Amino acid sequence: MRASACAQKGNDMHIGEICTVQTVYCKRDETVQGAALLMRKHHVGDLVVVDQLYGERVPVGIVTDRDIVVSVIALGLDPASLQVGDIMSDDLLTTSESDDVYGTI
Repeated sequence: MRASACAQKGNDMHIGEICTVQTVYCKRDETVQGAALLMRKHHVGDLVVVDQLYGERVPVGIVTDRDIVVSVIALGLDPASLQVGDIMSDDLLTTSESDDVYGTI
């Protein structure tokens, strides 16, 4: 069944039904080594990078274990001397839990 047909029949699925609620995050000034330790502790392969704005965490980027390997380790750089903000991807697409899955895709 096509996405538009599902929406017409009232079978809307919202992002909140499929998203990860307990997200592991760090700030952009976290060291790359600190980020890697967070990933290890929580058994995840990525961290959402946040800034604090008006008392709320706002996603501003993402860093993955692959980013660390390719941008730091493979180049022989010191992960303790670099910050997550130096290697994170900042071209995020965000959505709300109440948004329709098919419309978001």
